[in-house]
Amino acid sequence: MRCWTIATLLLPLLCHAAGPAHVAIPAGPARPLQSTIGFFDDTTAFIHVYGLTLLVDPAPGSDVPADLVLLTQPLAWHAITGQGRPLQIWDRLAVRKGRTRLHVTALPDPHGRQAALLLDFSPSCRILVHSAILDAPDIGTIPRHYPGARLALLRDADGPLLMTLADDGTAATLQRGQALRIGPACGGKAR
Repeated sequence: MRCWTIATLLLPLLCHAAGPAHVAIPAGPARPLQSTIGFFDDTTAFIHVYGLTLLVDPAPGSDVPADLVLLTQPLAWHAITGQGRPLQIWDRLAVRKGRTRLHVTALPDPHGRQAALLLDFSPSCRILVHSAILDAPDIGTIPRHYPGARLALLRDADGPLLMTLADDGTAATLQRGQALRIGPACGGKAR
């Protein structure tokens, strides 16, 4: 299985006028469309949505199968063994696997930390991935700074968090250490 890797860089650059880069991943055998998001450990997140499997910040040498690997820490770039593509602020990547479409956009952080990634499967299924260690006031601003996100993979001083956002983008529920089943509208229930 080919695995594609994306890395975000720390320095924000001007918006690029070019369209997104495109990656087509072979569909392979049909898989159940059950979608799940969660964490393997304190650093590695998994996202399985509509038959597309993503890993976020896996440990070097990780043998967990994935269609796409997202690296949010520049120090992890040296561990890439397959094809990779760094994303600057506002760069986009369009991924297609069978009937599943994903648009990945590198977004600026309001405080100048590492870029966040917006994983856009559909208007009702947008997942924010932010790897900076955030404090409670920062976490409280996520709905305002990243409108449209329905789920957010975050980190605070105690480790990884999964935040679900209400339809109006203001209310949030934080979960630690639980996988989340993702429904058709990209909301979820702890499993």
